[in-house]
Amino acid sequence: MNVNISRELDLELKNASKTLGFGEDALVERAIVFYLDTIKKQVALRQEFASWDKLSDDALLSFENKL
Repeated sequence: MNVNISRELDLELKNASKTLGFGEDALVERAIVFYLDTIKKQVALRQEFASWDKLSDDALLSFENKL
């Protein structure tokens, strides 16, 4: 896959690559893996919040029905 990036980002990538001692391709791959892992965790958290909301709504409805 080929990706086009801005000149500024390319310069930052080159500097980070030199500083960290990784090749640019390796650095980009690590960044993508990190980013995708972060997205996966955010999706899981949203799903957990949705489950808690459903449980809360069910509990409230059950409580109201008992009144």
